[in-house]
Amino acid sequence: MRAWLQARIDGEAKARERLRERIVRAMTEYKEAYRLDTQDVDVSVEAGAEYTAMLRALQADDLPRFEARFKELLNENTIREVANFQSQLSRERETIRERIEEISRSLTQIDYNPGRYIVLEARAAPDPDVRDFQASCGPAPRAA
Repeated sequence: MRAWLQARIDGEAKARERLRERIVRAMTEYKEAYRLDTQDVDVSVEAGAEYTAMLRALQADDLPRFEARFKELLNENTIREVANFQSQLSRERETIRERIEEISRSLTQIDYNPGRYIVLEARAAPDPDVRDFQASCGPAPRAA
């Protein structure tokens, strides 16, 4: 009977130690993920009350309720900002073309050789990354 009890006690002790290790591992992962919030908290089973208090505070904040609204606003703002960025790129592209045309008009006044002059041409960037980026942004919105 004594051997059976000792084996049972040893088994429970091992199970308790494995559970302790899992708890400490979870605390360590949480502490690494949220260093600023957990800088004053130990990684030990004894600090369980502090981790429980943090969990209760998070639950009281009801963050999941705000998650959908946050994602919605993030998507709206992202779409708006990409459209604004594309519009600004289009305006800058047009400004560059106008300046190149102005410089070309000035250059036509200079006769380098009889009947010859320099003309600058605005061309789309040949870089494939630039073309891919422009294609991913879609057509620029027209100003009203």
